[in-house]
Parts: sequence; C-alpha cells; structure tokens
Amino acid sequence: LLRGDRIIFVTAIPNAHPCEYGGTGWIMELVALTGTNLIDETPWDINGDGKFDENDYVTDSTDVDGDGDTTEKIPVSGKRSEVGLIKTPGIIYTDQREYKFTSGSSGGIEKTVESSSIKPGRQSWRQIR
Repeated sequence: LLRGDRIIFVTAIPNAHPCEYGGTGWIMELVALTGTNLIDETPWDINGDGKFDENDYVTDSTDVDGDGDTTEKIPVSGKRSEVGLIKTPGIIYTDQREYKFTSGSSGGIEKTVESSSIKPGRQSWRQIR
C-alpha cells in the first residue's frame, strides 16, 4: 500500500521445516521514496502505553546520523505478526489513529494501532462514460 510518503507491506517467513505449513511475517512501514525507516516518528506503539514517542524507539549500536554516538535511538520499521503469515492489512482511520487489521495463517486476526497524520479522503474513483 502506498499512503502519503509511506509504503506499507508485509513479509513472509516460511516455516523452517520444509514439510510443515505456516510461518510468520512482519508488517513494515517505510519511507516510500528511499526505503528507509521513518526518521522523526514511530507509527508503532511498541511498549503499549497508548503514546507514540521515543519510548517506542529501539537502540541501534551503529552511528546512524554521523555524530559519533553509537547508541542511537531510532523508530522501528516493522512489527512481527502474532498470527502467522499475514496478508496486506485493511485500514480504518479515526482521529489521529490508524487501525490495521491483518488475518493470519493461524486463523487469527491481529489489530495494530498506529499514529497517523494522514487525513483520509478519496482513495480512488472511476470515470463512467
């Protein structure tokens, strides 16, 4: 999915045993033009406190911004599925929140709550002649 300046997609990691079904996947959200993680914000509430802030960042042991600090806190780019292999999410918008629903190979449905500054509007149209 392309939404604003972001691209949203899922990955598939099959089961390690070739004779077994299933696996897992990740839902990813990146900057569409560069393929990099979101620099100044996190779409994911990793710690579950209902806020989307630096407490949801992870610590990277590389110098990502060139300032010599090797303990950079950066937003995460994806979230691992809890319901197995997943399909492209369905999205529902509310004020400042976005809910992504994915169905998984385990039969479950996972809801992911995200921050969103993108205003919903016309997504597409069809011209009838």
